[in-house]
Amino acid sequence: SVLSEPIRTSNALIYMVDDLLKPPSSPVSTIGQFGSLSTIHAAILSTGISDVLDNWHGSLLVPDDHAIAQLGVTARYLSLPSAASQADLLSVVYLHTLPLMYADDVGPKWMSLRTPSGVIQVRRPPLDHMFVRTNDTVANVVRGDVLTDAGAVHIVDRVLLPEGLDISMEKLLAGAEASIMASLAEEAGFGWLFDEKEHKPRYVLLAPSDASFSRVDVTALRRNPDSLHELVALHIIHLHPSSEETPLELSDGYTY
Repeated sequence: SVLSEPIRTSNALIYMVDDLLKPPSSPVSTIGQFGSLSTIHAAILSTGISDVLDNWHGSLLVPDDHAIAQLGVTARYLSLPSAASQADLLSVVYLHTLPLMYADDVGPKWMSLRTPSGVIQVRRPPLDHMFVRTNDTVANVVRGDVLTDAGAVHIVDRVLLPEGLDISMEKLLAGAEASIMASLAEEAGFGWLFDEKEHKPRYVLLAPSDASFSRVDVTALRRNPDSLHELVALHIIHLHPSSEETPLELSDGYTY
């Protein structure tokens, strides 16, 4: 804070302040200073992408905790240590890396910016905050122009996903820690559930967690194809072709 009126000299003004001005920190350290960014900060540290972000000289869009919670199982999949999930995570991260940009650089019309994972658009209506969008997702910049030693951080309330990102049923089951059910479905002849290109009826898959199989002799189940098929089939609900209930909301006491 400025403590007093300026002291005038022959060629300058001197302002007395109550603390030292500190140079900006690295992008990752800056993200770690915000309690609302604890989820993304922990993910950055655990997945080893710190160097990617700290070496990016430009602006970063950083989703807050609520934005990541909205992704649900997808966020849990992206945080897995597998090679596939890490590649997908990098694709998402790169979509949030922009050329150096501050709020005052953005006008009222949508402006396209190219990132390593695709194109996003930004706009800032008069006397308002910035908006960013890609595909059908529009995010608000809830806090912009947070300086770092490599550029700036802009905190957003939605996670932007690249247009070509393939989040398959198998990936979602891995994120939900339901991989055993996925492997049993394959073995029971229901692999078509995971084939996005094959024509199939609309369905809902009830996916028990891996932990729930601790009470089941999975080895014995795999030795009995009929029992395996019956168990997996019991967890698949087919929807009527004319039904518009997608996703299907399950209700207590209802028969499917």
